[in-house]
Amino acid sequence: MRLKLGNSKTMEIKIIHEKRNDLFKRKEIKLNIKSEISPSNADVEKWIAENYKVEIDAIKIKNILGRFGSQNFSVVANVYDSFEDKDKTEVKTKRQREAEKKALEEKFKAKKESEKVKESEEEEKEATKTKQENKAPENENNSSDNKPLSEDSGKTESKPTNTEPTGEAK
Repeated sequence: MRLKLGNSKTMEIKIIHEKRNDLFKRKEIKLNIKSEISPSNADVEKWIAENYKVEIDAIKIKNILGRFGSQNFSVVANVYDSFEDKDKTEVKTKRQREAEKKALEEKFKAKKESEKVKESEEEEKEATKTKQENKAPENENNSSDNKPLSEDSGKTESKPTNTEPTGEAK
């Protein structure tokens, strides 16, 4: 079978060996690829997903081996029935475990931030309600006191100042 790559290169792919492993719910396959350039994991996964009608997440490429100067590459891959089966069976690398852990932490932080935002919005609503309730009685009291101000009410009382020297200074 031929597969055309994006960079106008083609690959010839032959299935060398295919074995069903019911214990792990997977197919173990070996491919021989003839190509001018090394096939990428993504290209091989895409081809396997199309031919075996599975999701790309359910495929594990074990290795892609090539010899120096040769255009032949051998590929060993496992095709699982589902992503869950792959997740249960395959050992994860340290990088994959750390990436999953980081993703969970980010999800937790995002959830926590959204809860804080909701809380602050509720507090703001309650604060505006209480301000409106407090303003309403004040406005009623002020409206009954709308009497014209007399001239005397605008003046402030001043205390007489003592300009006489105290007994301390002579």
